[in-house]
Amino acid sequence: MMKAMQRSNLLIAGALLAASYTGSVQAISQAEPGEALLIPYMLYDSTKNINTLTGITIPSTLGNDPTQIEIGGSANGSDGFTTAAQEGASNCDLTGAPDNTGETGVISWWFFDTIGNLQHKGSLFTGCDDFVALDWGSVVGASGLPSLNGMLGYMIIANNSATFGSNDPDFAMYADTMVINGNWQSAAYIPTLPMTDSTGNSGPRQGVNEIVYTGGEPTAYAPLTSGMALDDDDGSTSDLARFDLRYFLDPSLNGSTELVVWLGRNCRGGADGCDRRNVPVTTFDTDRLSVAGVMNLSKILNVVDPSTLARPSNALSGFVRVRMPEISDNNAAGFEGPDSAGVAFALIRFSTPGNSAQAQTILAHERGVK
Repeated sequence: MMKAMQRSNLLIAGALLAASYTGSVQAISQAEPGEALLIPYMLYDSTKNINTLTGITIPSTLGNDPTQIEIGGSANGSDGFTTAAQEGASNCDLTGAPDNTGETGVISWWFFDTIGNLQHKGSLFTGCDDFVALDWGSVVGASGLPSLNGMLGYMIIANNSATFGSNDPDFAMYADTMVINGNWQSAAYIPTLPMTDSTGNSGPRQGVNEIVYTGGEPTAYAPLTSGMALDDDDGSTSDLARFDLRYFLDPSLNGSTELVVWLGRNCRGGADGCDRRNVPVTTFDTDRLSVAGVMNLSKILNVVDPSTLARPSNALSGFVRVRMPEISDNNAAGFEGPDSAGVAFALIRFSTPGNSAQAQTILAHERGVK
């Protein structure tokens, strides 16, 4: 009977995971190109046997899609423009042989800890229609920096050409990221968000320039077009950004959950000029019962264990509704769109005797800013 119940619970959990994921992908932009990219969750932990892998693809040409990420920060009227700065050109500007020799494209990457301190950086060579893999565990192993093993953080990826002066990026990128448990026992998708990277260092501004560099390194960035808006651009900071996050904690399935919220700015009070240490939340079970509480979202990258939150009768499954106050809302001319944006999702893990541990991703269910 117990095994039958476990199988039934596992089927229910799997169905909930699949339904929640497919129902939430409309909230943020995925599978879109960006001249820069945000990977909001990166971890290599040899003790827990966890690694993060990213695959980057460099397209040679792109068609026009004015409703999504705009290469170069502006809509282009004709199809077939390239990823290079010269929109409308017929061929990719990057050179290099198909055997990966003589490539002229350079991808720069920076790894930051949860409060935005730069911990490591590097670069990769690429060319047109290329695929480049970034194995974070291999990078950490070769870094000579043992402190990176077990350090949670996030990564920014960009065109090296755009990091200095007023240079345009040379190419756009697609990327997919997965957190791997064990020897490929499970692979959980991590949303990877594209950003525009236009000439100059003003911004971030939605759809114009969403990443700013100082001394060749990114110092301000936000997925303002592809991410979850954190203000509604009405000029007032009286509204709340609202979103729901699933949790699953059933011990019969070894259930555990990480609530991941990337917000792009520390808000720890004091010198930060904002305070998200006690964000109001309501935790629901599966019977519509709820308990009010608070969640600490004071870092750029926040990872919260929902078992530490107040839950109705210590519920094992349900969702957390977050109501986060705006911290800025500038709607002056030239600053249309959100001032800040983030991404949120749940990493849910579960297993049964005789079955490998599984990890699944459920994107936050955005309820808008109001």
